[in-house]
Amino acid sequence: MSPRKPQGRRAEGGPDMFDRAAEGRLEREAPLAARMRERGAVAVETGWDVATLWPHGWSQRSHTGLWQLYASRPLIEASVLELSRSRHNVTFLERTEVIAALRRNPCRAMSVYARWYARRPPL
Repeated sequence: MSPRKPQGRRAEGGPDMFDRAAEGRLEREAPLAARMRERGAVAVETGWDVATLWPHGWSQRSHTGLWQLYASRPLIEASVLELSRSRHNVTFLERTEVIAALRRNPCRAMSVYARWYARRPPL
């Protein structure tokens, strides 16, 4: 991921999504997926709901049990921001950019190094 390219800009231009594994991890921390579904996110079973064209032709529809949650980037950001504001151990720093994170394991940061901007940070 390029530091100057917004995360929601993907080559295929489609909506952002979470797979079931990511959704499960998020649900353990906070009821994010349920909140996003209430606000319009769509759960899609890829084998049944998505048509796929292979070199040899269209794939057969089948129930695979592989679900993804599709949502716009603004919906994801608004939902995460709302849940983050409700947590007592989260602090927001305006006009800052994270430049590095020291990690204990892949899911948790021990400390974050940030740069403060007098004006809005560059994109």
